[in-house]
Amino acid sequence: MVNYQGCLFRSYPGQFQTLLDTGMGSYRRVLGNDIRPALGEFKEQLTQALREEGVIAEEGNALKFLRTGYKTTTWWEEERENASDAWRT
Repeated sequence: MVNYQGCLFRSYPGQFQTLLDTGMGSYRRVLGNDIRPALGEFKEQLTQALREEGVIAEEGNALKFLRTGYKTTTWWEEERENASDAWRT
């Protein structure tokens, strides 16, 4: 199992950028989006970048669960009646 982390960055009015922590306080851009990705989508973007580089291999369901966790959305991303999705733009 590979331990990694990243961050979501935006310099308005630019794109939301998915950044992978490369260590020693530096980050590498993985992907840019006009719409803010949800937590689960952000985690998957980081994981996919590492898969493409051959750092991690395809995983079974158990390892995938351990990597993503049981919570793939934050409270404001969850479906609620009369809720706005303005947080995505």
